[in-house]
Amino acid sequence: MNDQQDVLDIIGDIYEATINPEYWNRSLEKICYLSSARSAGIYIRDKRNNSSRTFCQIGMPEFTKALYSNGLGRLDPGFAMLEKISVGENCVIVNLQKPDGASKEFLHLVLRPMGIHHISCICVFNDDDLVGGIGLHRGKNSPPFEEDILNSLGLLAPHFARAIRIKNEFERLRFEKKVLQDGYSKLNVGMIVVDELARPRYMNPMAEKLVKYHPAVILGQDRRIKAFNQEQTLLLHQLVRECVEGNPGYSQMGLRHPEVNHPLVMMVTPITNEVWDKNEQGAIIFINDPAEDKNVYSLKMLFEVYLLSQAEARVAMALFNGLTADQIATQFNRSINTVKTQIKRVYAKTGVSRQADLVRLLTGSLVPFE
Repeated sequence: MNDQQDVLDIIGDIYEATINPEYWNRSLEKICYLSSARSAGIYIRDKRNNSSRTFCQIGMPEFTKALYSNGLGRLDPGFAMLEKISVGENCVIVNLQKPDGASKEFLHLVLRPMGIHHISCICVFNDDDLVGGIGLHRGKNSPPFEEDILNSLGLLAPHFARAIRIKNEFERLRFEKKVLQDGYSKLNVGMIVVDELARPRYMNPMAEKLVKYHPAVILGQDRRIKAFNQEQTLLLHQLVRECVEGNPGYSQMGLRHPEVNHPLVMMVTPITNEVWDKNEQGAIIFINDPAEDKNVYSLKMLFEVYLLSQAEARVAMALFNGLTADQIATQFNRSINTVKTQIKRVYAKTGVSRQADLVRLLTGSLVPFE
């Protein structure tokens, strides 16, 4: 075979697999073709929890992956052999024409049912956490694997190792983002993650509702978040740019519409790792409709989390919804002095000193406003 070109072609498939999973099998198919293997797979043991699994395989029934991960992998004699060699090196795991060290259980449960007579393996992982490699299989009527073929394929090992680690990191990041989004979906305040041009990357359900139905905020044909009038749109986009340019603080504004009494309360903040992936350039827009009724269950959460009284919790919710002390006094039929005293208690118990900080605290703490 043309070692260099064939290996380069497979390396391209390996890194493509980090984005398109079907390329894992495509790369194994090419390895099987080049090595005249009847089947192949990548098998990994995690030393931290002593679990074994099939990362990917070709030429074997799909159900064997589940069997391998649920017990059969512990019988695989290959891991002990791989621990004795370095990444890129190879070893003969099984040769049924000679004594091979495979257990009777592995022989009868795996090798014979699959018609496997020869197994050679190329080491891909051998560190404190993982041991594993590419297993190549041939049948009874085939000779053992040739050393020159195994040496050539050994050049692929570090690329498989890097690609698998990249793939695992992508999965971890996707999982973390899904957990965040599941939490944000429970907020009864709109949250929009935008890029540097104020185009949404993510909107939680409340934000989608406000953008769809409230006349003061618009998703333009250019996919940018905009206000009803041009002046407010320019200000909003300026606040997003300031976040992108490194403004560490946050800014508030109200989005008004002539047909609506209360403005939408909008807060624009920089992206932080605590809230989103900081590597994504843009800003986070929190948007709230003060006229939107909040369910009483959110008050219960304020009792439990911040030890607020019932009256203080109602005031905290009113502040969160953007109401002023005068508006709260009118809404709850209380004197302005009583409301100001309750506001001071809310700030003291939540550890903030102003309304904007309270909004940010309740939003960031993921108290579910359902």
